Amino acid sequence: MPWLAVDFKNAELRETLSQLFAVEGIPRLVMLSPEGVLNPNAKDDVLANENGFPWKQPSVKELVVPNVRKGDALVGEAAVSGKYVGLYFSAHWCGPCKLFTPQLIEVYKKLQEAGQPFEVVFCSLDNDEKEYKEYYGSMPWLSLGYQSPAVEKLKNILGFEGIPTLVLCNTELEPVTADGVNAVKTTGVEGFPWLPSTVKDLNVEPDDINARRCLVAFMDGDCCDDAKKDAVVETLNQIAEQIMSEVSIFYVREAGDVSSQIRGMIQQTECPLLCIVDIPENGGYYLAPSNEMTAENIVSFVTGVVNGTVERKQMVA
Repeated sequence: MPWLAVDFKNAELRETLSQLFAVEGIPRLVMLSPEGVLNPNAKDDVLANENGFPWKQPSVKELVVPNVRKGDALVGEAAVSGKYVGLYFSAHWCGPCKLFTPQLIEVYKKLQEAGQPFEVVFCSLDNDEKEYKEYYGSMPWLSLGYQSPAVEKLKNILGFEGIPTLVLCNTELEPVTADGVNAVKTTGVEGFPWLPSTVKDLNVEPDDINARRCLVAFMDGDCCDDAKKDAVVETLNQIAEQIMSEVSIFYVREAGDVSSQIRGMIQQTECPLLCIVDIPENGGYYLAPSNEMTAENIVSFVTGVVNGTVERKQMVA
């Protein structure tokens, strides 16, 4: 090989990197840049286009908008702009899919009648074009077409297993949750737009920790009683809308596997502790000037990190 390598004897570093990028199988190619992670799974992109350097991972929006259609006619961005979008991965041959599809159609029609900003895009996993046309013909929404390369790419990026899967996206076509099937089944029209809580327990729902910049409020020591922890979580919920475009928001009430790993990587034991971790940005992190978890301090801290006025520190392997 003509490139650099991690010392084989450094098993700890290899294990840390594997955990950092959630490596479950090999070969795996992660493309990095000075700004962070360009593509966490670039192997297929390199094989598909060897001249596509630097093989940056496309966004969901970049994959959906050029390919979305009604019937056979491309309809473009206007069809999904400003709407909550459900990416519906399904197939004619799938029994559970054919049971859920009528439920989704009923909910979809009620939301359309109520004038709600909701659209569904069928992401077909059919293996037979006739079956695709028959199945899609029963649906009132949009599609990415039969055997669209965009569907396979979306499936790889979103990383779910099994169908039916309904990936719910916000109005910017950014995926928020892959649990749309359960959300629609359990809450129906009343639960629209079925978006999960934006403030999460890091040890219970750490899904974004490897994917984007994350605010973490550590309250896992003797410093915080239950009343104080409740108050901090309430504060985070109150300001979530102001900062959620810049950071995912987590709290830690009790020590756990994920929170302990993050504490080890930033080498901070103080409690309470307010920090921002940015694993995709080459393992950067930031410490708040004050650990007093008021709304004003938290918003000011996030703003400072975004504006570059808070010192960036480097995680350890």
